[in-house]
Amino acid sequence: MGNIKFDENKHPKFKTQYDKIVTAYLKNELNPWVCTNCFVGNLLNNKNGWGTGYYIGGPSENQEMEIWNKKVIDDESNGLYTPEEISLIEANFLFGGNQRGKRPSGLNPVLTDYEETLYKAMERGLIFLKEVHESKGEVVENYSFQKRELKLEEV
Repeated sequence: MGNIKFDENKHPKFKTQYDKIVTAYLKNELNPWVCTNCFVGNLLNNKNGWGTGYYIGGPSENQEMEIWNKKVIDDESNGLYTPEEISLIEANFLFGGNQRGKRPSGLNPVLTDYEETLYKAMERGLIFLKEVHESKGEVVENYSFQKRELKLEEV
């Protein structure tokens, strides 16, 4: 990971980032398919334009998405995350590892197992985010992430 060292007076703490993402998840406001509301979008304060990338190569398993807006990433994280780390954070959330370019197969909201798939993606993303913060020298306290229970509204 990047050579940036964590500065608690400058950089967002893991707990702050965790709260943003988990709050969006619990409120059903996390949307993996909208740049401002996906896992990384929530990390970066729902700013548009952090990922100005596009898939290269058409609808296949060998796509690449490689254009990142470093200024937005720097501005919203006070320089804590590099574009490469953002790419890996997103890849861990969507795919479970450094598999950039592969099409996400399980995060389709019309599937009946979407809730379980999203929960597992959240777990993966949070674990990797914690590793990023710890690699920069932040001491991260243990946390407990729980699956949400959505309530249907009566009409």
